[in-house]
Amino acid sequence: MSPHLPLVLFFCKNPEKTSFLQETLKGTFSVVVVKDTEAVFDWLKNSPIEILFLDYPSVLKSLEDVCFGAQKLTKGKNLPILLIANSLQKSFILDCLQTGITDFLHEPLQASEIHERITICLHSRLINKKMRIVRNKIKPSSLVPRNVKMLHEKTLLRDATLKTITAAKKGAIPLSVLLIHLDNSPKLLDDLGANALEEVVTFIEKFLKSRLRKYDTFLIEAPGQYLILLPKTSQSAARAIAEDICKEISMTTISTQSREALVTVSIGIVSFEKELSKSGKDFEQFDQCLEKTKKSLVRAQKKGNIII
Repeated sequence: MSPHLPLVLFFCKNPEKTSFLQETLKGTFSVVVVKDTEAVFDWLKNSPIEILFLDYPSVLKSLEDVCFGAQKLTKGKNLPILLIANSLQKSFILDCLQTGITDFLHEPLQASEIHERITICLHSRLINKKMRIVRNKIKPSSLVPRNVKMLHEKTLLRDATLKTITAAKKGAIPLSVLLIHLDNSPKLLDDLGANALEEVVTFIEKFLKSRLRKYDTFLIEAPGQYLILLPKTSQSAARAIAEDICKEISMTTISTQSREALVTVSIGIVSFEKELSKSGKDFEQFDQCLEKTKKSLVRAQKKGNIII
C-alpha cells in the first residue's frame, strides 16, 4: 500500500474481485481489503478513506449496518459508497439508496466503468455536501418534489443519461436533448391552486412519457421541467418532435378537480452530431448538454418559440 495514494476501502470476500479492483486502481488508489463489518469501521475511524466499495454478496447480511455506521463515522465528510452487485432490481436500488449507497457497479466488472463511477462520485462530493447544508432551508412548494422516491428515480434516470451519452459516443450517432418547461407556473398556481397545478404537472409527465420511443430517456429535472434525451435523432428531427409536443399540449384541455385548464410549454433544444465523438468524461458532457439546453430554453421563452 502506497502512503502517497488516496485510500479505497473494499469490503469483499471474493479473491477474484479483490485482485481485479486492485489491478484496476493500481497507481491511482491504494486498495485496502477487509472481510467483516468491524474491520470496515476500524479503518473508517483511523484512516482518511476516500471511497468505500461494498461487494453485495459479501455484505449481504449487514448492508444497512455498514452503510449507516459508515455515515455516522464519517459525518460531514460525505463518503461515497459504491455497491457491486450481480443483478439489481429497481425496487432493490431504491432501498439501497435509502441506506446511503451513492452509486452502483454492475457485474461483470469493467475497468473503464469503475474509473467512470469513481470520477462521478468524487465530482459530486462537494455538491452533495452543499446540498445537505441547505436541505433544511428549502420551503415546501407545489413545484418542489416532496416525495423522496421521486428524488431516487431522478438518480436512476441520471445514471441512464450517462449510459445514453456513452452509447452515442461509441457509435458516433447523433444525440438531441429537449428541455421542456411548463409556462407561467406562478400564475397557474394563483389561478388553479396547488392541488390542481399538481394535476396539470402529472398530466404533462404522463403525456411526455407516452411519446417516448424505446431508446429515449425521460428525466424530471423538477415538477414542471423535464429533460428528454433523443438518441439517433438529428437536429431537424428533434425540432419536429418538439414542435409537435408544443402544439399538442397547447390544444389539450386538462381537467382538474377545480376547473379545466389550458397550458403551454417552452422547449429548449440542443443537438450533438459531432461533439460526442470527441474525448471527454460522460458526466461532464451531460452537464454541458444541460447547460446548453437551459440557455436554449431561455431564448425560447424570450422569443415565444422553439430555438435550437
